[in-house]
Amino acid sequence: MIFPFPWSNKNKNSVITITEFLNNPSGSSSSYGGRRLDIKTNLSVRYTKLLSRTQNKLPYVCYKDADKYYFIFKIPSETFDNLLYDVVLEFYPLDDNMKKETSLINYGMKFFSNSPHMMFTYTYVLNKQGLLIDFIKQYRCSKTALNNSPSVTNPVEQFGFEKTCYFAALYLKSKKHLVKGNIENLVDADISSKVTILNSIAGQEEKLAEYNKLKANKISSRKLKQETKKKKSERIINDIAYKYKGRTNNKKKK
Repeated sequence: MIFPFPWSNKNKNSVITITEFLNNPSGSSSSYGGRRLDIKTNLSVRYTKLLSRTQNKLPYVCYKDADKYYFIFKIPSETFDNLLYDVVLEFYPLDDNMKKETSLINYGMKFFSNSPHMMFTYTYVLNKQGLLIDFIKQYRCSKTALNNSPSVTNPVEQFGFEKTCYFAALYLKSKKHLVKGNIENLVDADISSKVTILNSIAGQEEKLAEYNKLKANKISSRKLKQETKKKKSERIINDIAYKYKGRTNNKKKK
């Protein structure tokens, strides 16, 4: 069963704002609602550590398409130094009056991330709720993730605090980059179309392969260190045994 978002409209796709996403993406019926504060505290600590590694900046570019705004982030992995996850956040007005507002704070949001966590846990759920970015999901989302319920990783099929999207959204809000007057100065001329966005991000399957390769290399490196350490210990033990044996032989000769 999919727990409906509290801000959903009947017979329509779900709608979520950045404030709702940062506070409670799974809605009031969430099975982990009681742990929400602990989760947010944990993410806040990790977000601070991440910024300390990146000189207090998260790299992104902005693209405006009519009344929609797209923020394309490169979010560093917490595990591998050379791994960056592509995150795209779409903001769209819910009605004509909202187009006149000076901020995106009340705009609806849609999401994309090629992190394994997003792929295996939330892609299917967001697709059913209409919260994936339409032009991206067709070309960059895993077909398996789109069509198969995450029965192991997310059996209740709830949206949650996906960390890469959370870090990107928190950065935008904390830096006041949702103010339209500020956004105009952030629009990147090199991102001139949706095709350009697609060309700048990797697919979920592609990023998973990159992640798995780095993980395998890390495991191999760890095993090599363990084997080297083991051999060193064995040499020391053998040296001690050899010296002891030498002393014993000398005593016998005497």
